Amino acid sequence: MNRPAHLGQRPTYTAAQIEEAKAAWLDFGDEWAPWRQMAATDAGIVYPPDGTKFDQWDDAHPSQRAMLIRAIRETPDLLRWAIRGAKSPSWSVVIERLLSGWHEMREQIKEPEAPVTSDSVKVLSQILSRCPACGGAMSCSDCGYGKGTP
Repeated sequence: MNRPAHLGQRPTYTAAQIEEAKAAWLDFGDEWAPWRQMAATDAGIVYPPDGTKFDQWDDAHPSQRAMLIRAIRETPDLLRWAIRGAKSPSWSVVIERLLSGWHEMREQIKEPEAPVTSDSVKVLSQILSRCPACGGAMSCSDCGYGKGTP
């Protein structure tokens, strides 16, 4: 009998359920083995995620399997965090955590710098041509900078 997941306890499975889960994992390659083990031991998830090996993560409605294989290949540390922190034994919960983590990662990425334009090159060269001592022209007559006296 399964224990209620909402109590923070892992479910228990019958021998028949374990065998059924093992059979369901046969369509998954070796790449999944450590994740399958982690999901079972750390989150109590014994059944594989929904989807087929032909599903793609960029489908209009990607399957659990497609999203998880992307995480295995691109963000394994995030997947590890999502599995180990799952509050109930469900791939849906793991994926919710993944999506949350992916969103946070996107927020942390800074916008790319503005492209260098001829105007920005002109302004930069004007700044660089000024005397660092007094801000005058590079061959500053006020302080002698650029005339052999730094």
